[in-house]
Amino acid sequence: ILGLTTEHYVAVWAENEFYRNFLNSMLVTAGVVTISLTVGTLAGYGLARSGSDLAFWLLMLALIFRALPHSVLVAGYLPVFINSSEILRPIFGDLSPTLYGQPWAVIAVLVSINQPFTIWMLRSFFMDIPRELEESAMVDGCNRLTAFTRVIVPIVWPGIIATALFSLLLAYNEFLL
Repeated sequence: ILGLTTEHYVAVWAENEFYRNFLNSMLVTAGVVTISLTVGTLAGYGLARSGSDLAFWLLMLALIFRALPHSVLVAGYLPVFINSSEILRPIFGDLSPTLYGQPWAVIAVLVSINQPFTIWMLRSFFMDIPRELEESAMVDGCNRLTAFTRVIVPIVWPGIIATALFSLLLAYNEFLL
């Protein structure tokens, strides 16, 4: 009566196999979020607890890296990925892989682009946690890693989820790569 039909959706998803592209996007997004949160949580915690000048300059370097346009960063990676078969031929011989168009190569690039943001955001959450909490856990018999995983991470969990959502949006919306 209204002329509503699903034939175009069926054509796009089933006949043109758009679901493969969607699954690739989900794979890349999940990989970026997982790696970014793992590295970002550890780096953010370490930089929040460190009072050294090196930590400050690492954060400034991350901020400068984050301020660069993504097209500049991709332009630096693209020649290496396109010519990766020739570059890797001395190592792998005739079986040298190409990195261009591979999902794990896109994951590596997106992690490197989004990591400064993840580190900065998680560091700010870790800065709000008093050091006395982990010190009291270590007095009770925990080592630093156990205090981190059993005391600090559960407290920072909302910040980790917020960072995961931002990382998910940044990874999924990066169509240029």
